[in-house]
Formats: sequence, structure tokens, C-alpha cells
Amino acid sequence: MNKPYKITKRLKMAIVFIALIMTICIWQNNSIVVSSADYSSAKVPAEFDGFKIVQISDLHNKMFGKEQSRLLEKVEGLSPDIILVTGDLIDRRRFDLETAMCFIEGAVKIAPVYYVSGNHEAWSGKYAETIKQLEDAGVVLMDDDVSEIEKGKESIQIIQILTCFYQVQLMFQKLINWMLALKCCRTVTS
Repeated sequence: MNKPYKITKRLKMAIVFIALIMTICIWQNNSIVVSSADYSSAKVPAEFDGFKIVQISDLHNKMFGKEQSRLLEKVEGLSPDIILVTGDLIDRRRFDLETAMCFIEGAVKIAPVYYVSGNHEAWSGKYAETIKQLEDAGVVLMDDDVSEIEKGKESIQIIQILTCFYQVQLMFQKLINWMLALKCCRTVTS
């Protein structure tokens, strides 16, 4: 009589545990989390005291309200001087540049936007299309680049260096695109 009770109790505990884990995963994938940090250094010019950077990362085509309204309201409420988008704006498995650009088009109205591509952009097979639309929207592209930000008579630099792994990803993607183009040319001329 005790054994079925123990099994039932364990089963109920397992179901509650699984439900809790699922709830946490759903919340994590659908919430907007704001973390803040203050940075100070004698190397940063005084003009940049209070300079606010909002970093957005790993959106993976996620929509936060109609036309990204929840996310854009949150960003605007933080009053950033610049917005850094640090990769995975899109999801390579379910590529949806329109959703990604919905956020970008709203963000550039709030503050200058700087963009660093992530692995999903590199592996999407649509890297050039993504970059073109970002450039057309007025985003500063930072792939292996330096950008200077001026405030008053002072300036700071934002530097993005591609990692070796990421460079290999991009080179591999370019090779695949080149091979596909070569195959198309061979088919057309044959």
C-alpha cells in the first residue's frame, strides 16, 4: 500500500518540477531583462560622465509587442546615448529579417545604433541581405571595425574585433556562396 503512494508522490513531484522548468524557460524567452552597470575609469573623458549605452543581444526574431513596442518603450525609457546590438538579431533556423528590422527602425529613432553580427547572422546564408538592410536603416556596422564617438571636445572609441572562430564561420559561408555561384554559372553556360 505504501509503494503506490510513493510512486504517485514522486510522479507528482516530477510533474511539478517539469512544469516549473517549462515556466522558467517560457518566461526567460519572453521577458525583457534590464541589467545595469556603472563603469568608471580615469581613461574615460569627463565629457562622457553619465554616458549611457543600452546593449541589446540575442533577439532571435522575437517580437515584443506590436511592432516591437514593449522593447522599444523599455529602451527609450532608459534614455541611451547609443544602442549596441551585439549579435543574433535574427535566428538562422527561422530567418525573419522583417521582425528584426522592425526593432532596428524604431531603435534608430531613439539613439545611434551600432551593430555587431553574431553567429546566427553568419550562418543564415543571408548575411549580405541583413547587412544591407541595417546599413539602409542608418546602423553603424562594427564587424572588425573601430568607431569614434564624440561628445563636446572629447571622444571615445568602440572597437569590435572578430574572433577567430567567427572569422572561420564567415569565410566558410563566403566559400559556400562562391561555390553555389560557380555551380549556377556552370549550369547556365553548359
